[in-house]
Amino acid sequence: MAFTAEENKKIIEGYWNGQARCPRDESSMELKQIRNLVNYTLVGACPRCRETVNAGTNADPLRDDFRDWTEEEQSEMADDYFKHGGSTCPVCNISVKVEPVKTPFWTQLLYFCPRCCKQGRHTEKPKA
Repeated sequence: MAFTAEENKKIIEGYWNGQARCPRDESSMELKQIRNLVNYTLVGACPRCRETVNAGTNADPLRDDFRDWTEEEQSEMADDYFKHGGSTCPVCNISVKVEPVKTPFWTQLLYFCPRCCKQGRHTEKPKA
């Protein structure tokens, strides 16, 4: 029998917290994330009961909280990146992918969150 909507939510939450487990027998599940610019899908199966999961953004328990980042949040993400070498999404608290683009005149940071699929950019100009 397929996983219920509630079971899918538990699997998704477990995945984003570092360990997805089968809600029926607690077996560790290896899931693959497939994503594009507007959503993600988790696919995989329980190694014990063999039930498959194919759920993602539409079933995410935080979906209703997903929103665009503010300019202030993106500036804070840049501060985190330059101070700590990484940044966290202010919406869903997941580590953000950061791609720095450097020139002699500025550094632009391109952000992408793999959970809420938000993206943005911040340009940092050298202090005069």
